[in-house]
Amino acid sequence: IISLASTAIVILVAIPAAFITSRHRFPGRTPFLLLVLVTQMFAPTSLVVGLYRQFFELTLINTYAALILTNAAFNAGSIK
Repeated sequence: IISLASTAIVILVAIPAAFITSRHRFPGRTPFLLLVLVTQMFAPTSLVVGLYRQFFELTLINTYAALILTNAAFNAGSIK
């Protein structure tokens, strides 16, 4: 359930984003791609505290939704 949902989210978000950034020229394209590259250099463990705080505020602690969103967020960059 978790892997199917997170994979579906990643595919629905990453494929159109990869198509747009690959095929179309738009203002700010180079800084945007540089930002994507820099964020991929962060270790995922450095983002866990921020994610925990957000999930706590949204009352998503110990739910499937939190696990699905975390997996989708950390795997979204691996499509392109």
